[in-house]
Amino acid sequence: FLFSSCCDMRRCLLRFAAEYPKRSSNLFARVEGCIKAGKPQAARAELKRYMEQKDVTAAPFGPMLHYHAERGEIDEAFALFHEMVQSGVAPEQPIYHMLLKACHVAKDLPRAEATFQEFLDAGYAPGHIVYISLVGTFDAVGQLDRVDALLDQQEAGGRPADPSLYATLMHA
Repeated sequence: FLFSSCCDMRRCLLRFAAEYPKRSSNLFARVEGCIKAGKPQAARAELKRYMEQKDVTAAPFGPMLHYHAERGEIDEAFALFHEMVQSGVAPEQPIYHMLLKACHVAKDLPRAEATFQEFLDAGYAPGHIVYISLVGTFDAVGQLDRVDALLDQQEAGGRPADPSLYATLMHA
């Protein structure tokens, strides 16, 4: 129960990078190029240098987080996320998508639930991509029945569930 394709996530990341200054987009391309060349350490080094600059955005972190998420490398994904936040970079919606995907692949429900809550607390509204990872994580650990509690929690918090959650559940 993953994204319908890598292309969906790549399109999301490319849209995200396009919204930021050229410097971020160029770095996004360099990081993605290093990953495609099988050199994740080089991509990580690019990000470390980038974090030392001023006016850093979250966009270039997407490809590296996607790399870790696809492999279920949840500790690496969260370590990079925490480094990013500690260096003053505000996480954007696609960054949370990557973390939720890593939770899904690693079948780590507690982290998925905590990340989802952080996503909501940041003011983001969940959509189809978020629900695919979240519901997929519940399903992967055999706790799909707990989605009802998630719905109740959402409504109690004044956040009615997005219709895409129901569509996701129908396909689970």
